[in-house]
Amino acid sequence: MPFGNTHNKHKLNFKAEEEYPDLSKHNNHMAKALTLEIYKKLRDKETPSGFTLDDVIQTGVDNPGHPFIMTVGCVAGDEESYTVFKDLFDPIIQDRHGGFKPTDKHKTDLNHENLKGGDDLDPNYVLSSRVRTGRSIKGYALPPHCSRGERRAVEKLSVEALNSLTGEFKGKYYPLKSMTEQEQQQLIDDHFLFDKPVSPLLLASGMARDWPDARGIWHNDNKSFLVWVNEEDHLRVISMEKGGNMKEVFRRFCVGLQKVGAYPRVTPSDRPPAAFRGPAPRNPAPPSTEATPLSGAPHSLSKAPPSGKPAPPLSSTPRTRTGLQGVLKPSPLRIQPSFVRLGPCPKNLVPPGFPDPPSRTPTPTDILTPCPSDPCPGCGRIWGHPQR
Repeated sequence: MPFGNTHNKHKLNFKAEEEYPDLSKHNNHMAKALTLEIYKKLRDKETPSGFTLDDVIQTGVDNPGHPFIMTVGCVAGDEESYTVFKDLFDPIIQDRHGGFKPTDKHKTDLNHENLKGGDDLDPNYVLSSRVRTGRSIKGYALPPHCSRGERRAVEKLSVEALNSLTGEFKGKYYPLKSMTEQEQQQLIDDHFLFDKPVSPLLLASGMARDWPDARGIWHNDNKSFLVWVNEEDHLRVISMEKGGNMKEVFRRFCVGLQKVGAYPRVTPSDRPPAAFRGPAPRNPAPPSTEATPLSGAPHSLSKAPPSGKPAPPLSSTPRTRTGLQGVLKPSPLRIQPSFVRLGPCPKNLVPPGFPDPPSRTPTPTDILTPCPSDPCPGCGRIWGHPQR
């Protein structure tokens, strides 16, 4: 582990007050929820695989956060983490996800035929559409805590399941550590390739251990159904295509996900008493994605309007960025309109700490979210910043 002291048993020779982290200058959900009383109660507990409270919180201790960005500040090492450390995870998830209580049940509908609308997003502004989710396989520790053998077993099982797909889902797996230069360049050109994590949050949580061992990318021949293996989840499943037909993207996502899950031994993890609280096959390492099993993002081009006027809506119909969520309301999909600003703000009004986004067209695998200066008060342009 990158934080070896978290498994130092000698810490139990000291009082909880002496081991309790200094969180006085932290701005993350873990720091808000972790009291000395909770630390006393949980610090000597561990999951069957050996994940401890200090493992849970270390990334949040090492990364205090930012005044404008409230990070989560903790990770789960395995499925049991959400039960053993529920006194900490429950309030964090409730705070992070707008009041999602321990008694709440998440409703899941992966019947794509129930989707209403979503096939008429304005092609003048929508460059591409994407639906994605993460999936964890039952019986294996999560990426912050898994052993080398577990990670390789997840890869082996995942590749077996993916290579069994036929028809529109037939494809090929590209392991990071053994792909050819030609394959690597092609994946870069397709905007499919993911790289070793550099975020301090991910590094402190152990996500990058043994990189690139047992990591890889699988995609179908049509390059419209993509699976990342052992990136930040066991599986990151993505359906995408150019244009604004979100309905077709969602159909492909649902069918492909069901086919992968039907493969023998690919049993999604679940934990009814924990934060997701229901039969949904989702058990992520970061609690930030607990109550959002799916993410849908129409990637949009925002041109500077004349005379500093606000940018036009994504569709010719009276549907705002917020109202766009109603398009996919029957599904558990979170619509996340994504924008990239073309050119710098002439008045340089970017808030401190936010990087100026690149002046380029968004790609299918970008994750861009609106920032506090949206639209820019100086020039009226809409812009976003990459955020995981």
